[in-house]
Amino acid sequence: MKPGATYRAEVWLRQENIPNGQVRFLATGPYASLTQSTPWTVTGTWKKFTYNFTGPAYPNPADRHAALGIEVPSGSGTVWIDNFMVYRYDADHNYKPFTPKKETFTELMGSMPASGPKPAVRFYTTTYAGHSPMKRLLSNYASSRIDYIYNINPASGQFVTVPHALNWSLATGSSAQDRVVPYIVLSEEYTEVEWAQVVEYLGVPYDPASDSPASKPWAYLRYQQRGVGTPWTDEFREIVLELGNETWHQGVGGYGWDGFGRPGYVHLGGTEYGLFANYYFTQGVTGKSWWTTYNLAQKIRFCLNANYDGSETAYGEMAAQHAPSVTSYLGHANYVGPKWETGDRPFEVFDDHGVQEMLVGGYLTMFPLMEQVAETRDLLKARGAANYELVAYEGGPSGYYVPGTESDEYKVLISERYGKSLANAVSALDTWLYSSLKGFTHQEYYSFYSGNGWTSHTMPRAGGFRRHTGWLALMMRNLYASGREMLETSFQSVPTYRREGQDVPLMSAYTIRDNQKYSVFVLSRKLDGEHDNVDFGDGVTPVTIRLPFNSCTSVKRYALTAPDGSPADPRDTNTEAAKVAIRAVSLNPSVIAQGVLTINEESGGVAGGMPGGTAYLYVFENTKSGNFPIAPIQLLLLGN
Repeated sequence: MKPGATYRAEVWLRQENIPNGQVRFLATGPYASLTQSTPWTVTGTWKKFTYNFTGPAYPNPADRHAALGIEVPSGSGTVWIDNFMVYRYDADHNYKPFTPKKETFTELMGSMPASGPKPAVRFYTTTYAGHSPMKRLLSNYASSRIDYIYNINPASGQFVTVPHALNWSLATGSSAQDRVVPYIVLSEEYTEVEWAQVVEYLGVPYDPASDSPASKPWAYLRYQQRGVGTPWTDEFREIVLELGNETWHQGVGGYGWDGFGRPGYVHLGGTEYGLFANYYFTQGVTGKSWWTTYNLAQKIRFCLNANYDGSETAYGEMAAQHAPSVTSYLGHANYVGPKWETGDRPFEVFDDHGVQEMLVGGYLTMFPLMEQVAETRDLLKARGAANYELVAYEGGPSGYYVPGTESDEYKVLISERYGKSLANAVSALDTWLYSSLKGFTHQEYYSFYSGNGWTSHTMPRAGGFRRHTGWLALMMRNLYASGREMLETSFQSVPTYRREGQDVPLMSAYTIRDNQKYSVFVLSRKLDGEHDNVDFGDGVTPVTIRLPFNSCTSVKRYALTAPDGSPADPRDTNTEAAKVAIRAVSLNPSVIAQGVLTINEESGGVAGGMPGGTAYLYVFENTKSGNFPIAPIQLLLLGN
């Protein structure tokens, strides 16, 4: 809880045989002081009760966990409880539950363009991990049902419901064109009947003058909630629905990611996954009259998931071939750093070899996959076997231990340092941009969350919600490099180093055009010092860029640097202190005289060129070529 903020506990209660009918809100552990001093008086009739309180100081990390609940302070009896919740109760949150938390919502909005199309936001664990009947998942209150997968044990409901996710997404803009795209993952255990229910809820309009609850029950449910007949599909550019999460696990490991193949046989069952998807979506959804009547194929896009294999016989690609008419998107992850899914072990010693491996990790492990999945996509389309676009359902910095799999705290801390290093952020940006070059559309950072592991920020108390380096890299792309047209960039004289018999390039560049605006990323994969049997010196590389224009009205250089604007150490993280930031420098447009930009002190670099292990972004506004020949951007890199 935020210290000083107002919260409300709200619950519906009724009771039998409780002395004086006394029931109260209870808090334990470090929040014990919040326990209600004057209990409610509850009768045998259902009634809503509320209790307001102020968030206390942050708990001491050494304290045990707090618990919030409902207590009968004395005596015994029976109490019925429904819709118990605790939520922020103030003007910033409209004095009601289920609204976006201001601090985190503002932070996430700060990573997106202020105007124009915003990216997709994938709601995964929050809408997937639970077993609510669809009627409950389409309400404000998720609830559990018997979970037959886990030996008839009671299961919990989802943490976030579909309308929660949609209302959150709605608040990100004022029209369909400037809001995020809701990308919602639903459990693989839902049936074709339930998929039809959720699609009717999302996309079928409701007119009380001509429709009825009997004719459109799920559209009517939405109408009751929103008070208007407008379908959710009119509020966004599109809505993405994904069938399960990483179903290729086939339930192995007990994570709950079940599939449609033989239990425990990882990566097998792609054919079955596709057949089920085809049945669910073709028989249950696209065969409905309203699918065609309301042109929902242009508004609701179905997504299947794949893994670290992009061949035409791989899990996801096989699934897409067995559901060709309904697979709009196929999702591959594009993590960088050691990946537990492929059996990689995190580095156990922090040294320059490991940091250099982080810098080239995307190039070595992700680039070949992106090339393969793009080639297969094109092959299947040409053959008429499938026609889908690629998305990165998850991605970003990795290299961590799965929680609970490593007892040595020192090793866990080493993996944290690698995963959240500037070096790994550069590799993540390298991979995101290369994925875009290969035609990927939506790319999802996993995850917008605080703490250790796959997170974006430090904990609020442990450093004031600092952004990790990978999140800064994402922000640099989202905020300052507008447009989606990736241009060809050619390379000459790129420095390399020898690694296991392979010459690995130490620089890269990407170009994005948005009308007359050009955004050129220049990335260094070089770490200074002596390591990997090479003396890399101070890490600086001379760089010359030949541009397809010879003038512009403004030039700005953005970079991942130290907070004071000096070069950041690629080994650094923001975990304990803010050591890496995005810094911008406005340059004189004359730095591109004759269509050539040389990186040096006058153009936002350092003496000798570009420092090692970082990312630069040059943004050129209102470019003009005159009689200058239009040609691919060329990056000329000299030196070692």
